[in-house]
Amino acid sequence: MKGENRFEGYNVGISVNGLEDMGGVNFKMITEDDMKKYHFPNLEVAFTFYNWYARMNGFSARKSKVRRNKHKEVVQQNFVCYRQGFREDRFQNNKIRKREARADTRCGCEANCVVHVDNHNQRWYIRYINNVHNHNFVEQEFISFLSGHRGMDDDDILQMHSFRKSGIRTSQIFGSFAGQAGGYQNLTFSVQNMYNEVDKERRSKGTDSRAALSYLRSLKNDDPTLFWKHTVDKEGRLEHLFWCDGRSQIDYKLFGDVLAFDATYKKHVYYR
Repeated sequence: MKGENRFEGYNVGISVNGLEDMGGVNFKMITEDDMKKYHFPNLEVAFTFYNWYARMNGFSARKSKVRRNKHKEVVQQNFVCYRQGFREDRFQNNKIRKREARADTRCGCEANCVVHVDNHNQRWYIRYINNVHNHNFVEQEFISFLSGHRGMDDDDILQMHSFRKSGIRTSQIFGSFAGQAGGYQNLTFSVQNMYNEVDKERRSKGTDSRAALSYLRSLKNDDPTLFWKHTVDKEGRLEHLFWCDGRSQIDYKLFGDVLAFDATYKKHVYYR
């Protein structure tokens, strides 16, 4: 029917609404025609489905070009192999390079998968798929090291937060994970991935700066003489913070001494 994008086989298709529906899929034996029978609620589930297929077949996927309708809504997305295209060498004519360039993994692979939304039911389906690669696949024992498959799973994150609650530092937790895996080379995530997860949790619970300002407001209720002031930068982030309670003000009037701390002695990854 005109105006619709009903895909062939939808009535006998298979609905995949999340990770729990992918557990029974044999990604090693699935054919291109079989993959076109699956349909998904959104782009993220569709991409996860294709990336799981990629993982089981020795490569990883990444998102590429999108197509939008007149309302600027995404109606089509292209998923490509991680070796698609060629990397542009921005230092080709510049002999001065601060560090050695990373190995180029791009080789112009044309394997891809195109997903499209059905206007009638708003389900996403695979419109086109090309499984022909121009490179060797990665062995399953090394597949976790591809960028598309790297990262911490839910169990790793849960264990990390449990260690942190016990007062163990992130770098020490990373070493513990390495010991469990038989060496740092066997880990599928980096210490930076761990810091990212820690930062994500902090943001979900509110920032440290907000907690500090809230704490000072509560102290003001018990100590009316408490003085505090803060400044923020152009992006609204806490820049400077000063506070002085009533007891400190009295001590300063009596003794006139100031004890200064070097706050730059040990900076962490955010230079604070």
